[in-house]
Amino acid sequence: MNPAEHLRTDVPILVNLPQSHDGQRYVQKEVALFEVTDDTVEPIEGHVLYAADPRFAQLGFTASGETAADGTRSFALYYNVSSVVPAHEWDASWATLEAPINYIGLISEAYSVQRELNAGKALGGRSQSGLTFLKRGSSTFAEGFKDSYQLGACDQVLEPVYGLESQAAPAIVSESDAFSASIGFRYDAVASNHDASITYRVFNHEAWNFMTANLTVNEDHEHPHQLSFPRRDLLSQGAYNARNLYLTAPYNLATSDTRGTESIDGIDGNEPYLKSPWDPAQRYLIVHNDSESLSDAPPFGWFMFGAGPVRIFEANDGSIQMNDVHGYSAQTHDPYGHESWKNNRVTYVWMSAENKEIIESKFDDMLPGAEVGAPQHQNIEFVSPINGLNFVAGDVLHIDIKSLNPVGELSAELIKPDQSLVPMTLVGTDQGTLLAEAWTFSASDPLGAWKLRVTSGAQERIQSFDVIGNPHPRLFFGPADLASLQARKDQPAYNARWGAMLAIANNFGPSCLDDVGSYDERLYADKLANLGLVQLMDPSQSHYEHMMACFWDRLEHATWNDFGTLQRAHTMSALAQVYDWFYLDFTPNQRKEIRSKLWSIAKRFRTRDTQFNNDLGAEEWQYRGKLMGNHRFHAHMALAMVTFAFEFDSLDCERDTWVEGLQLSLDTTLEHRLLDGSSPEGMNYFNYGLDALLPWFELMSRHAPQGSSQAAFQDWMTEMVYFDLYGTTPGGVDNYGGTMPWSDTPHSHESRTNMAYLASRLGSTADQQLSSGLAQWITTESDRDYQELYFYLWHEPEISAIDPQNLETWKLFDDSGIFVHRSSWANDATYVSTKSGVHFGGHDNPQQGDLFLMKDGLPYLSPMPYSNWKMTANSNTLLVDGIGQRGEAQQWPEPVSPEHSGQIVSVLADTSFGDVVSEQSKAYDSSKLTHWARELVILDEDTVVVHDHILGTEAMDLALLLHSFQVTRPEELDPSSTEKPVCTNPQKCIYYFEFESDWDAYTWGVEEPAAVPADLPGPWTTKPHPDAAPLTLFDLSANSWNASVDETHFVPHLLFGLWTANSGLTEQKLGYHLKRHIHAAEARSTLVMTFDTEAAWTSLSDPSTGDSGVSLETMTGTRSVVWPANPLVVTAIGTLSLTGAMGGRDEAELSYFARDVISLSDTSIQLIASNGATVSVYARLEDAALPRYAVIKSQAPTTLSLYCPQQPSTATLNGTSLLVEWDTGTLTLPITAGEHRLELDP
Repeated sequence: MNPAEHLRTDVPILVNLPQSHDGQRYVQKEVALFEVTDDTVEPIEGHVLYAADPRFAQLGFTASGETAADGTRSFALYYNVSSVVPAHEWDASWATLEAPINYIGLISEAYSVQRELNAGKALGGRSQSGLTFLKRGSSTFAEGFKDSYQLGACDQVLEPVYGLESQAAPAIVSESDAFSASIGFRYDAVASNHDASITYRVFNHEAWNFMTANLTVNEDHEHPHQLSFPRRDLLSQGAYNARNLYLTAPYNLATSDTRGTESIDGIDGNEPYLKSPWDPAQRYLIVHNDSESLSDAPPFGWFMFGAGPVRIFEANDGSIQMNDVHGYSAQTHDPYGHESWKNNRVTYVWMSAENKEIIESKFDDMLPGAEVGAPQHQNIEFVSPINGLNFVAGDVLHIDIKSLNPVGELSAELIKPDQSLVPMTLVGTDQGTLLAEAWTFSASDPLGAWKLRVTSGAQERIQSFDVIGNPHPRLFFGPADLASLQARKDQPAYNARWGAMLAIANNFGPSCLDDVGSYDERLYADKLANLGLVQLMDPSQSHYEHMMACFWDRLEHATWNDFGTLQRAHTMSALAQVYDWFYLDFTPNQRKEIRSKLWSIAKRFRTRDTQFNNDLGAEEWQYRGKLMGNHRFHAHMALAMVTFAFEFDSLDCERDTWVEGLQLSLDTTLEHRLLDGSSPEGMNYFNYGLDALLPWFELMSRHAPQGSSQAAFQDWMTEMVYFDLYGTTPGGVDNYGGTMPWSDTPHSHESRTNMAYLASRLGSTADQQLSSGLAQWITTESDRDYQELYFYLWHEPEISAIDPQNLETWKLFDDSGIFVHRSSWANDATYVSTKSGVHFGGHDNPQQGDLFLMKDGLPYLSPMPYSNWKMTANSNTLLVDGIGQRGEAQQWPEPVSPEHSGQIVSVLADTSFGDVVSEQSKAYDSSKLTHWARELVILDEDTVVVHDHILGTEAMDLALLLHSFQVTRPEELDPSSTEKPVCTNPQKCIYYFEFESDWDAYTWGVEEPAAVPADLPGPWTTKPHPDAAPLTLFDLSANSWNASVDETHFVPHLLFGLWTANSGLTEQKLGYHLKRHIHAAEARSTLVMTFDTEAAWTSLSDPSTGDSGVSLETMTGTRSVVWPANPLVVTAIGTLSLTGAMGGRDEAELSYFARDVISLSDTSIQLIASNGATVSVYARLEDAALPRYAVIKSQAPTTLSLYCPQQPSTATLNGTSLLVEWDTGTLTLPITAGEHRLELDP
């Protein structure tokens, strides 16, 4: 009897008695019940209560007298089971059974229940005849029933929904004695696949001043308890399982154990007339009236023995309909029996009283319930082996029999799967009857179901177990792979990883959690898995005892209910792997215990965590980010680990359901993946997600290869390599300066492990071979940390690496709206990126149009690092009337509809040039803003021009932001410093942030830096490190923007200095931002950003027309970029004249370029002319001594003329020879719609 917080008197106890696995052994009526204390054993009265289907029996008794607050009481029950079906007998004078042809009724002084019948059917719904009712005394409080249920098996919901009132009951039974009386309906072979029953019971005891009802289902196949009431959980939200009761009177108040008292009229509902919320933690609900109600109906309460919603519906006449929606909706376990997880029976209590407090007091007394232990046989009790064990070759069978009441000498024999017998010799000891000589299973023993038969006189008991082949280790490698894997630790290609694994193992403990503290048990789990793999790869290591101690500590003491998705996933995965790797070191009993606990944990995880939901609904965009999320990947990896680690130890049908669910989730993820291999979560969580997605896929490939996802996943992995490669910023020791900062990405290293996996699993096509080689280059040549233990398992050093030097230096990831351009593949390259796309929510950020600029591994212009409070003001974007983009001001933003997304609308790029245009006005919830286009023109490694055009329906306060902060290189970190974190592995510390960072302001023509007064135009300089080259910014806009430099405050993910989780959302200062602002309905901004300290850019912009442009005179010629205010007419800006959106000429680089133009000329030279469609061009055709080529985009077929001073001998277009016309410096060629590359020779 479980404790309550209050004093209780005469508590009714109603518990389920264990139901036999064979379905043919019935609890008999006569029992002996005792209350057990430290000093005494006192007999008390107990009653066996049969349902209409007698396979379901309950024990009812009263815990008499007072039970102290927080007190528990213990009872012992002695009972018999038999194959004899107990009879339902009527033996009560205090209750009356009425059974004419058209109804059946159970009438007593306390409660009465009656059901109207029609040809054997109990009529459902609200009765009009008065023949259906529930009464307390003479007061009728209900006048109708409806009983519906759905079935589940093997973790699946089965169709259809059954209604008991829709069919005649083959048997209507009644039973009574001095304690209780019942009537019930038994439905045999419903739909030819199961039996069902419903039973109503009233009591003749003052402490039992209520009545009960119960619904049961049963079956007779091999696994009788797989059939159950299905969970109404995240995987089966449509499961329906409800008992309805139609009350006769109106009520205006409801009291529950979880929500207290609330107005029925005031309760929010989401269905017509629904007056109570879905509350799966609820145990009871009482309806009653206040003094203002016109109804004098007595209160009525509904109590559940397991948690589940009890709900209220109000009819048009104000009367109330109540129902329970019991199932697995809230809990894996309820407190009313050790086998209650079977969930093939539900009991509920109905109670009416003079006032609500009487009902509430009774329900509160019963709420804690009682726990029922496993039954013990008095003649032959198996201490060992217990039921349901699996043995493998090498396991020892132990026999231990207890016999409290022996009826003869004990004998035993094994029954093999072929029914041959092996006599066992038993010996009696003070501890019990044991096996005289150990029995060890050998490899020659037949596999299959074995039985141990023990007899004592006429008594016989059989215990079943299985002998199975040893499939372990099996998750990622098999027994045959073990020797070659163990040899890797001595091979040079694995030396670094093995050394790192040993260091982690040697520093783990000694008391398991000491070295990770309370911050995050993910670290603990990963270290435990590492410890296990180290011990498995080198059995001479001394970590075995510590590993096993920590394994059992986590299995038994982990706070699973407090874990989030990631803690649960990491811990489950670690435990499943240690189980798999050291399977033979666990005894059969231990394996069963591990299996039972982890399977139960996984079952709850699978049915309660939203990461397993594949029902996306109509709005796919709301879920796409979650489908690509690291939480989902880790949840499924963990479930796959448990599913396949126990594959031969679990029920086949339940395991198959889980595998089908894992495959469905993988297929769903693949269906909605970003085809370009990018991630909505940014580089950091992209890699962290791959840490789980790739093992999940590997497990499915090894253990469920019949899935349809193999080819699609190979295609996805092929593209993932490019996101990792282009998302890697230059710098560092060897081409790894960090990661581009989009979404929640700190500028930090990622591990080599995922690329090692991709390198080893790709290669069946030419595209895959290229990706495999690039992944191998990242794995072996870039300066990354190893981090994950799987690198040891997946790295294949014999794969040839492919250097990316021959790749394009730019990449557009259209699905996530990310553009990347690097000046080269060298470590000191300039790296430019912008982002404008769909806001996927979660780790995504409201930063459409953002800009990132990095050189030599140091960030010059960057959004704030990983923040716990997402704000557009923390990015290099635009604020409109002080407000940022949709999705801001949240820690974990909800996704934003694609119709409110940003978009990269144009890209034209080459190794030495880039032009990208994005549009993001729809990302703002502004009634004024109609257009914000941002264009980045990358002229070379030193110079980027940024042009913004903003338009609204009326004047707006516009602010363009640029953020800069100082950083510390890893090699500069002082390990003894208390102000910065100790960087034990400098490869992980790309840089840490300094708290001071200044923009320098220059007045026109003044060389020395000056203080920054408000509203002073630039140029400005900034640098992220004292020794770094400065970046200078020139404001050459058509509009006059005011400017200031202000401190930047944001909410970091980790608190600077402390480096602990910022759960309190504390703001901290990091660097400064340049804020340029204007009040206007239309504004244009043109900024030149350059590392060339000698450059003196000038403005070509005209405030009167809105035409914009910049120009620089150099020793080798003029560099100009211009934007006409009206792209539809011929516009002259500086020496350039064009009809189109943008044009430019770079005489220093001997190139010219344009976007969406009909024509472009420079003084008297016609550079570009198109007579059929607008074109975008980047051309280097002016020097025959250099490679001559042009990148061309056309909206439609056209004839294109390009300036080409010297006649070429040959020409190719997209690699195909092309006849071109050349006349007096003009090259003319036909162009189809699309993107092309023209090459001339020589």
